[in-house]
Amino acid sequence: MSVTSPVFIVMAIGALFFAGFVKGTVGFGITLIVVPVLAMVITPQEAIVLVSLPVFVMNFATAVSTLHEYPELRRIRWMLPVAFACVPIGVKVLLWVDPEPVRAVIGAMIIVFVGMRFTGWQTTRLSIGGETLFAVGMGALIGFLFGMIMMPIAFIIFYLNAIGVKREPFVFLMNVIASSLSLIQVSTFAWHDLYAAGAWRNSLMMLAPALIGLYVGTRFRRSLSERIFERLVLGLLAIAGVILIVRYGKAFL
Repeated sequence: MSVTSPVFIVMAIGALFFAGFVKGTVGFGITLIVVPVLAMVITPQEAIVLVSLPVFVMNFATAVSTLHEYPELRRIRWMLPVAFACVPIGVKVLLWVDPEPVRAVIGAMIIVFVGMRFTGWQTTRLSIGGETLFAVGMGALIGFLFGMIMMPIAFIIFYLNAIGVKREPFVFLMNVIASSLSLIQVSTFAWHDLYAAGAWRNSLMMLAPALIGLYVGTRFRRSLSERIFERLVLGLLAIAGVILIVRYGKAFL
């Protein structure tokens, strides 16, 4: 199947719409859905580069759509700068460590976290000083993982969940963080001249169905209760964890 095949085009449009819908509903999930479809024709690495621009735009658009939650930015005032500072460390480690086992371990950690949440586990209430230290530690881990394997989403969710962020602030903060990290990713790809000549045109074509899905998903999200919203987030996170274990667990065999 080629990229110009009508079947592939229909599948890609459907995947982009669904990815936008999921993004609008739970605040994340574009790459998880779209990359496997594109990888039927191109390599996963090429697919990640191709979707990086639409992902950045979608992250930014989602953050803007929930901009009324801007006072919540204080919740990540320590975490985000530390994450930025630790991205180069992760990139350096990537040069001499095989990332595949790390992805499998993260998949297992995701499953454990989701299981704990479904059984009613709650994080201990932290003091102001304790929350600051927790933010710094999580920021370091998130930045490091983004630099190394570009997969910090589970730990961003864990952090926001642990500090008790509700639905709309969750979506806002998730996408402020994701937009910031996506900007680093896009800048890095551009710096290394990884975008093909028609990358901007292709990205605009991909954005149309994704933005429609985003709009529908955003309207759907606002009709959900906090409980159902959390269950959807955890369900999608569990799927990501299983995929990581199945795909990269062979590194331990």
